[in-house]
Amino acid sequence: MISPATAGLVDLQQILSKQIRGLTDNPDTLDQLPHKLTIYHQLLLGQSGKVPSAHSLYEEAQALMFAGADTTGNTLMLGTYYLLKSAAAYSTLKEELKSCWPELSQAPQLRQLEQLPYLNAVIKEALRMSSGVVSGLLRVVPEGGAKIASYYVPAGAIVSCGSTFVHYNSKIFPSPHEFQPERWLNQPGLDQWLVAFSRGPRSCLGINLAWMELRLSFAHFFRRFDMELDASSPDKLEVRCTCCRHLDVLLMLWYSFTMLFYPSFPGHTSRQ
Repeated sequence: MISPATAGLVDLQQILSKQIRGLTDNPDTLDQLPHKLTIYHQLLLGQSGKVPSAHSLYEEAQALMFAGADTTGNTLMLGTYYLLKSAAAYSTLKEELKSCWPELSQAPQLRQLEQLPYLNAVIKEALRMSSGVVSGLLRVVPEGGAKIASYYVPAGAIVSCGSTFVHYNSKIFPSPHEFQPERWLNQPGLDQWLVAFSRGPRSCLGINLAWMELRLSFAHFFRRFDMELDASSPDKLEVRCTCCRHLDVLLMLWYSFTMLFYPSFPGHTSRQ
């Protein structure tokens, strides 16, 4: 069932587990790390006085690895690919960066990059198309219930919506599979539909860090270098499932599970 493409993920999990076992078995090894600002320092030497378990450390490390690296990296990769595919978008971004950064030896401050409209539009479009975490993030309907897409949903129900259902909705984003940074300049109200970091009090804690990384990376890459796609590059980026070799089987099992355990609420007939 598991795809060979997940070998790297398994290797990373084993490396993290070994690393954490070494730290929990011998906390003095913290002193041998190259600096004192690792996540392990913060958790093992925190002011709470409570030492987290090895499992807790593993979950924290894995979450930071994926949420803090893979998501931003994927957005950079996808945005760079589409910029190099679009001569107009590429040249527009280059010109804006040159106007803000005329001398390569005098890089602008982050606050200056924050004010560049086309750079921000490029990042928003890259975030939209890469979507970050694509699985639905669960939310509990509050007291009094809620009306979602014209349907009444009772209090206590668990609901979710993956970001791709929003970001690739053609009613919100016409031609959703096309890279169009200009859409963010022409429709100011579109920002409310950018949910790459989720929304509300449970949204991504690292949103400001991610925006900083994306602004600095796109700005430095495209100001300092002239780039073009290699001839071997694909005509389009395909979404691939790297976790399950037989995606159709996984979907069938998921559908069967939801049919069997569909929740029952007052006034609703269960599917059990």
